[in-house]
Amino acid sequence: MPGTRDKNLRSGDLHEELGILLLKGIAVVAPVPRQEDVGNDAFATLLKQAGNRKLIADISFLVQFKSSSVTCLTFSKKDELEWLYALEIPLFIGRVSFSTASIELYTTINLQQVILEFGYSQITVLFNDSNVRSDKAGERTINLGEPIHTWSIYDLCSDGFYENYFAVIQPHVEMLRRNINLRRVHTLEQLSWKTGEPPKIFSHLIQTQAESNVQDTLEALVPLVRRLFFEVSVSDRYEALPTLNAFCDLITRWGVHPDKLGCFRQILELDAMQIAHAEPVWHI
Repeated sequence: MPGTRDKNLRSGDLHEELGILLLKGIAVVAPVPRQEDVGNDAFATLLKQAGNRKLIADISFLVQFKSSSVTCLTFSKKDELEWLYALEIPLFIGRVSFSTASIELYTTINLQQVILEFGYSQITVLFNDSNVRSDKAGERTINLGEPIHTWSIYDLCSDGFYENYFAVIQPHVEMLRRNINLRRVHTLEQLSWKTGEPPKIFSHLIQTQAESNVQDTLEALVPLVRRLFFEVSVSDRYEALPTLNAFCDLITRWGVHPDKLGCFRQILELDAMQIAHAEPVWHI
């Protein structure tokens, strides 16, 4: 309506603007216009200090801003869940406080376990100061844990701020990115952390279901197997050829062919013959 503005929407806009300003203290930030907003408010690229004046662009991630009064996020609509499951860029949540001019940055690494489980009609994300509710059928609740880092407008001018934030946030972004990639092989690295400290891996979770297809995992291994072919050749590690051959035969029997034309095997066989003057290891 002309001449008016919803008070809650106005408050949300102001929290988002403050969040972007605070985020610019650690990253190059491209705010997402409202008409292009599909779940994230900013695309950020972390900055690393090099010398007194140089800042180097590093790893990138998405940020969604919320007021510090928000205690949970719910994904229940079909489009919301599909967006969440398809997301390939690390997503972080920034809770912004007007009273302290500060931000709490949360990783969504714990949410990756829920995505790995798949099949829920509603996912509720809780922040650290919220109690975890019991799950209902078809619904799942996950706590994000404590923030990975928090800072205020005043911290941006403090000595050593750049070195400290980068050492904490960069590994969090890197580990979240790696775990998004690991979803393809139904695997998750579970992390532990304290606010203001780098994360640590404390366990590995492998999620399998009756309808899961091991071929997804084997397909993901194909580039790695091909890399091993070349490593054997360039490093003269021909003693590994029988083991590599047996592994290739195994995954081929399971329906995935890492070397359909036998090109890599033939090349390695010729190399091995020339160096060892021995009978071919491979039998094509």
